[in-house]
Amino acid sequence: MTATAGLSPAERALVEGRERGAVDEQLLVVLRSESLLCGVDDVAGEAPRPAVRDVGGAASVLAWTSEARAHSGGWRGGLVPRPGGDIARLLLGTGLGLAVNPGDLVGVGLPPTAVERLAGTGTVAAGTAVYLGEPAAPMTAFEQTLARALRALGAVAEARLATVVADDGTAARPMVVLSLNEGATQAERASAVAACSHAAQEDELDVLDIAIDDELGQLRQTALALPPIYRRDETAPTS
Repeated sequence: MTATAGLSPAERALVEGRERGAVDEQLLVVLRSESLLCGVDDVAGEAPRPAVRDVGGAASVLAWTSEARAHSGGWRGGLVPRPGGDIARLLLGTGLGLAVNPGDLVGVGLPPTAVERLAGTGTVAAGTAVYLGEPAAPMTAFEQTLARALRALGAVAEARLATVVADDGTAARPMVVLSLNEGATQAERASAVAACSHAAQEDELDVLDIAIDDELGQLRQTALALPPIYRRDETAPTS
């Protein structure tokens, strides 16, 4: 186990996520609210823009957990502090990933699908316990909208609706948990997340977290115990 003494909350979460072998909700809830230093390129006559580089073969915006890590990684450009969730929301729809502490053992590369999940509008402070439960009130209209969107995607086997509750007093928020076919590609994962986002926009939901069950870490079994609101192999309603 890697020692975490002296690390920031974001760095501890990165270390713990690496040890779990997952980019899961336990990691993302910390990165959403913790301040990261976003690398920026200065362009003559324009406002600084997020620095995009090829990281492991993927076009990604660069961010660090501290100036020291940025400098040790060879970065000499500008740095702008922003919560991780704000950076992710800037990237929505761009197809860009987010590389946090690129090249550092205390780092992670987030593909566009994980960036979409990081952009969730709810924020939870570092060290906060997170729980999943059934929604307190029915969301029938959204469930129907979501089912229509998912039926067009052969890779989605099941979907569940959960409520995310944190013990820091922040408001509970809904989460869609997707179960995909074994061997689903990154493109299929991205399409599934996008379908959920579009369904939320259609029903004017301001807050919705989206997760794929294999990325939920210790919350996965709790999520899978919730009743499915969609199953691909069930007959679609005629109306």
